[in-house]
Amino acid sequence: MTKANTLCEVAQFNDILRTSGLDPRCINQAAGNVPKLIDAFEAQPENRAGQRVRKSARQAVRRTLAHLASAARHVSDGSASRGESRKLIRFAGCCEDFIELERRASRYRGLHNKIVQGINDRKSREQARKIRLDDEHSLLEVKTVSQLRSVGKQLRNCISGHLGGDYRDALRQGESEFWALRRQGECVGLLSIDVATRKIEECAGADNEPVGWQRRGLLALQRALNAAGDEIKEFVESGAFSLFAHQPNLRPVPLQVGKRTHQVWSTREELIIRDDRKRWSRFRLCLRRRRDFPSCEATYGSALDSDELLCMVAVSCELAAVIANSLPARDTGDSDASRHRRGRRPRPPRGRRRV
Repeated sequence: MTKANTLCEVAQFNDILRTSGLDPRCINQAAGNVPKLIDAFEAQPENRAGQRVRKSARQAVRRTLAHLASAARHVSDGSASRGESRKLIRFAGCCEDFIELERRASRYRGLHNKIVQGINDRKSREQARKIRLDDEHSLLEVKTVSQLRSVGKQLRNCISGHLGGDYRDALRQGESEFWALRRQGECVGLLSIDVATRKIEECAGADNEPVGWQRRGLLALQRALNAAGDEIKEFVESGAFSLFAHQPNLRPVPLQVGKRTHQVWSTREELIIRDDRKRWSRFRLCLRRRRDFPSCEATYGSALDSDELLCMVAVSCELAAVIANSLPARDTGDSDASRHRRGRRPRPPRGRRRV
């Protein structure tokens, strides 16, 4: 910053200062003292390289003038930091050392930023959605990075540290929603949802342990957020599948397989089984294209795998009938025979020679 630039910066500070509404004596003292401090600071031998002011000294002057101009601007705009702004301007009028003025101006700027951030966070909390699930459980949306850090510290997980950068970036960019799970007003867990797919990405309590909610509460959570938690272990183990959230009146079919009793819920796409030990299993149903028999794929966290389901079908005709009635219709338009017929050249009529 050359001498001309310094004079321009000082002139801008004086213009803002004279419109601040401060006492004229305070304004005159600050407007006359600040240029003298800058000249004395730039004239020091350690701040000069030959005939020019060093780059570090120029940056210090520019930064300090910017902080002073900010303070002068916030004196009369109703800012919450106007008291600290007034103190800094008064100090600028009686200070005798530019280094001390630089420190006070930097301290003021940090305090002002902290006050503004606190106000913005409070406004965000007021605008955040609050969802009451029942008498004990509720959800509170996490809107800011500072709130996300605070929740992470309460739950003692990685989100509050340097490993939580991906989560904070997802919140800033609007890719994920974060919700604080509360029980009787206390934060007991954190849940993240992919905004595009509405799938629950993670759900964990303190120290990354399970939240410990009952199936009814987890279903209410999915229903309130219009989200699917079928791939989250705690949801699977409690039987809180999105099928029950969207079709609460679906009735199970009771089955006796060997010495154990089971309840089976079925749709055209999935099969859910609960045994008498309250273990849950979920299967995806599909028809293979080249073979006309069903394929059942066990989903994440299921108590039963596909081989165990096959053994149950072999000994239970009722379960086999339930699966057969639940299978999706075979798409005849995309069958191998149809594709073969579409790709084959037409046969010419008999009795005519091909040209």
